[in-house]
Amino acid sequence: MKYFFSFVLFLISSSVFSQTTLKGQILDVLTGDPLIGANVIVQGTTEGNVTDFDGNFEVITTQDFPLTLVASYLGFDDMELVVNDASQNVMFKLSENSVTVDVVEVKASRVSDEVKKSPLTVEALDAIAIKETPSPDFY
Repeated sequence: MKYFFSFVLFLISSSVFSQTTLKGQILDVLTGDPLIGANVIVQGTTEGNVTDFDGNFEVITTQDFPLTLVASYLGFDDMELVVNDASQNVMFKLSENSVTVDVVEVKASRVSDEVKKSPLTVEALDAIAIKETPSPDFY
C-alpha cells in the first residue's frame, strides 16, 4: 500500500513538472503601446491566455519545444512566433490591419406625420441634428 501511494504521488508530480510557462509582451509596432486584451495561443492547441493592462501575457503549456505561438488582436494582423525554449524573450509587435469598403450607400425616405403618430418608435433626424451628433463619423 505504501508503494502504491508513492507511485501515485510520483505520477502527479511528474505531470506537474512537465508544464512550461512562457512569458512575453504584445505591443503595437507603430506606437510601442501595449495591446490590452490581445490573444496568445499555442498553435494547434487550446492552450493560451490574454494580455493584461501592460500587454504582458503568461501561457502555461504542456507542449514540447520548439512550439509556435500565435498572437491576435482585433484590427491588427495575426503574428506567429517560434519559441525554442522557456527562457526565450517572447515579444510580439503587431501591425495594424485595415479593411476598406468600395461603396457606402445611404438611403433615406421621408417620414410622414401619420407614421410618427404610430405606437412604434420612429426617430427622424434632419441635417442639423446629424451635425450636432457627438460622433467623429458625421461630416
